[in-house]
Amino acid sequence: MRNARGLTLVELVVGAALLALVAAAGATVVASAVRLAAASKRWSEAEHHARAALERITVLLRAAGYGAGERVLLADRSRVEFLADFSEGIAGPERHGFYLGPDGVLRELWGNTVAPLTTEEDNFRVASFELAYFDRDGRELVPLPLDAAHRREVARVRVRAAFQFRGHTPGWKYLALEDHVTIRLAGE
Repeated sequence: MRNARGLTLVELVVGAALLALVAAAGATVVASAVRLAAASKRWSEAEHHARAALERITVLLRAAGYGAGERVLLADRSRVEFLADFSEGIAGPERHGFYLGPDGVLRELWGNTVAPLTTEEDNFRVASFELAYFDRDGRELVPLPLDAAHRREVARVRVRAAFQFRGHTPGWKYLALEDHVTIRLAGE
């Protein structure tokens, strides 16, 4: 029968080494979970910004021609301008529009005012902004920019935007969104 006198030094060292391995594995799992949560939060924020910008464009563009005889004033691949009457205190329709600047900032035109719809804050920018115009029968209207006769036929606009953002890992992440906006034709 063995004499109960405690643990040997070798047993203590082996036990401490095993405990250190378990602690290191646990720390790795926790660090991975924290990085994954941060990346998920960044993706969610970028998606929110992108969807909010696209929603603003579609809501205003849907009202093109409201209170105006002419609807679309300029229809190009990356720029659209239109008339709509949103302001109660101002007589007649105002000029509105959207375009992507060379700095990756999507801008909104409202009357004579140009304001950024997106910014490059928090490493978020618009990589591309593309518009396509369709008539009532679904035919794409070309060539761009559309002439006055084709602008009167615009019944639907496809808006595509690609957004870039930096997460917690090196490099840019991409998020592409697309929406189709139906606008009223004259007399509707």
